[in-house]
Amino acid sequence: MWACRKEWRKFRDAARDPAAAQSAVLARILTANRHSRFGLSHGFATIATPREYRERVPLSDYNDYLPAIDEIASGAHNVLTSEPVLLFEPTSGSTSGVKLIPYTHSLRREFQRMIATWIYDLFRGAPAIRHGRAYWSISPALGERVFTAGGVAIGFDDDTAYLGGLARRFVRRLLAVPPQVARLTDVDDFRYATLLALVRAKDLALISIWSPTFLTALFERLEEWGGQLCADLRSGRSSLPSGPGRGLSPTFLAAPPDPDRARELQLCLTSESPSLGLRRLWPQLALIS
Repeated sequence: MWACRKEWRKFRDAARDPAAAQSAVLARILTANRHSRFGLSHGFATIATPREYRERVPLSDYNDYLPAIDEIASGAHNVLTSEPVLLFEPTSGSTSGVKLIPYTHSLRREFQRMIATWIYDLFRGAPAIRHGRAYWSISPALGERVFTAGGVAIGFDDDTAYLGGLARRFVRRLLAVPPQVARLTDVDDFRYATLLALVRAKDLALISIWSPTFLTALFERLEEWGGQLCADLRSGRSSLPSGPGRGLSPTFLAAPPDPDRARELQLCLTSESPSLGLRRLWPQLALIS
């Protein structure tokens, strides 16, 4: 929280005059990318105001950028940005398939600043979440990392990569579900390992997810796998649906046996009220966002 305070203060100051702040951001982006092919074709070097930008750069959607993204995926440089593209982050909307968003150092830094502002404001406004661990799922699980034909990575190695430096190291210690789980290639293995890590986390205080339906689909399997989850809690094992948990750390696969937690989960599963059952399982859970 304290590591994020500086960015929160900058955001607070910028929010006093949003128009000026946004004009400055636009000017910085245009200057940095004026020599890219996209910048040259739209005259970034001579755009001085947001009004001129609106006049020079037409409204567009993702399909307008597909040829450029295909070039970048093949290894081309200086296409949409002057900076090299570090990776493509996959994202999808409600009406179309996966879109590949090019990430540069500057864009990742902007996301890091935004997340730092959010974290400080979140911990400041909901102090109860300071006293436990969190489950974050920012981007969809993709299994093993893949690359385009031109060698550009698709997806961050894990969600903590959205953060930088010291914050990333701190956050890794506060996660209820280790990042290695997101790299499981089997969907059922991923869901089971996620649920097992969550039910092991008695101090879970925050759930932050990229899609509400993702969380719904995850907890729908809780009743189905409840018996095996209870058995794994009692024994300390990790019985993934596909078999041995290749890719998971020894500490995850062989946790300390916790028969008391198994009994708590069993009570949760037999409760007439699912919400009350979950509250018994995670009494410190303060926020789902």
